[in-house]
Amino acid sequence: MRPWLLIISIFCSAGFATAAEKTTYTLGTHNISYKPHYDFNTPETDSFAEALLQLFATHQHIQFKIVNLPGKRLNLEDEVDFIYPDNPLWRQARQHQPELFFSQSAVHILGTTMVPVLRQHLPLNKVKSIAVPRGFTPDHLLKVQPAYDFKLVETPDAESALKMVLMGRVDAADVELNVANFLLEQMQQAGTLVPGTALPFSPVSFHLSSARHPELIQAFDRFLHSHNQQIKQLKQHYKLQESLTD
Repeated sequence: MRPWLLIISIFCSAGFATAAEKTTYTLGTHNISYKPHYDFNTPETDSFAEALLQLFATHQHIQFKIVNLPGKRLNLEDEVDFIYPDNPLWRQARQHQPELFFSQSAVHILGTTMVPVLRQHLPLNKVKSIAVPRGFTPDHLLKVQPAYDFKLVETPDAESALKMVLMGRVDAADVELNVANFLLEQMQQAGTLVPGTALPFSPVSFHLSSARHPELIQAFDRFLHSHNQQIKQLKQHYKLQESLTD
């Protein structure tokens, strides 16, 4: 994917900042569409992460140069200054890693197992197959798979996983709730799939990380606190649900 600059309007007490006053940092992100959480594949700001990071960049008088990478290459911190999304738990299995600095949680996501609404209470022992989008490791499913012997079916993306459930080709799909709801609305299938109440559920948080710039990670934490109301408004704008009871 072609890297692009997250262009920001910068104001300072003396007026517009000059190009020489701007500092650019590379931001590595997963090269997939994961709306409404993130989608850095096009220049338009149309996801929560893009809006959040643009707001932070404006606040800090900096720019981010976006570098879209496959999920596995996001572990190579020498290629980028920052990574988003990231999570400390994703790094524990690595044999070698530099000292990493993680921000506070920017947003909570809901790793759900989506099923047809009429099968909302389907027990796990009745599940024969679950669709999993390529590029994601469903640890919460792998932990219970030996005991229940269901099949994991890899799909090109989250939309394909949901379609397989709608067509009855698999029993469920491992898709984050907000992503599933966004895609179902796009497909004019809103409400047809819901989280299985008796199926694996994996809440996760998204963080900004860096091996090089702990001072900006600290600045991002302060920003999350000082701009709490604006960030809440962004989450509402992108219809982000951070718990199953919202």
